[in-house]
Amino acid sequence: MKRWILQPQPPAEFVTEHPELPPTVLRLLWNRDIKTQEQIDEFLNPDYIADIHDPFLFKDMARALEIINKAIENQKNISSFPIVKLMVMA
Repeated sequence: MKRWILQPQPPAEFVTEHPELPPTVLRLLWNRDIKTQEQIDEFLNPDYIADIHDPFLFKDMARALEIINKAIENQKNISSFPIVKLMVMA
C-alpha cells in the first residue's frame, strides 16, 4: 500500500492574512513557495500576454503543427497525450 506524504500546513498567520482564499488553496500556494500577496496575485491572475513564452521554443513544435495540419486536412481524428505526444488516428 502507498503511503502519502503530506506537505506541512501553512502557518496560522498566512491563513489569517488571506481570509478570502480557501484553506486548501492557501496550503497549495504555501507549498509552492507562493507566500506574498504579489506572488499570489501573479499566480492566481496571470497576465498571459506578458508572461507567455513562445511555443516554438519547444523542440519539434513546427513538426507537430505540420502533423496536426495534415491530419485536419485529411479529416483524421487527433488524440493528444501528456508530455506532448500526438497520435493521428486512422
